[in-house]
Amino acid sequence: GTPVAVFTGCTARNARPGWIARAETLLRRWGYVVLDGGGFTCCGGTLHHAGLFAAQAEVRRRNIERWRDMGRPVIAAFCASCKHGLDAYAEEGGMEPEEAALWKRQVRGLSALLAAPVCETVPDAPARIGYHQPCHWGEDDPDLPFLRQAFPLIMKGTGLCCGMGGILKMTDADVSAAIGRRCVEGFADCRHIITGCSGCTLQLASAAPSGVTVRHWLDVVDISV
Repeated sequence: GTPVAVFTGCTARNARPGWIARAETLLRRWGYVVLDGGGFTCCGGTLHHAGLFAAQAEVRRRNIERWRDMGRPVIAAFCASCKHGLDAYAEEGGMEPEEAALWKRQVRGLSALLAAPVCETVPDAPARIGYHQPCHWGEDDPDLPFLRQAFPLIMKGTGLCCGMGGILKMTDADVSAAIGRRCVEGFADCRHIITGCSGCTLQLASAAPSGVTVRHWLDVVDISV
């Protein structure tokens, strides 16, 4: 019965709406009351990277106001970079200390809300699945323990960035692409890679050779009837 609003992020809202629908379906099956998160806008992270600080401050203000209007619910983020951007509001969003502390507690990774799943692997699932751990999860990755309950994951570790983060993609696209290719190569003969970040999904998919698929984990997890 806990109210939760899904923070969709720009990629899902504009290009991958299926992620939003799947996230809301999972939350409802777990018994949460899913609120309309459509009023949220960009987390502001990419605006900061681009030096658009006034625009960043405005989207932060709008997101905080939307959260207040909904009654300050839990916010579920399925993108590590969005979660990272939202976490910064607690220190930089202009909230009073008590409200800032509540914001920090209420912003959660989606998979952290999906406790004790009962998982079944479908017969045609790949035997080996690689997991790219987004840099923005750091030591607080909720996706890996959640996904390990369902898949025989091969983890790449935390040391190899996909190459998209920060300003690298904007300042040196060639180096960014080379890092992405190197990251994919690190999975050896694993032909299926999943991750929990919108940016990582796009970057690694663009770097993957023919025969290698890269997906957000929401693309491969479903609710059985």
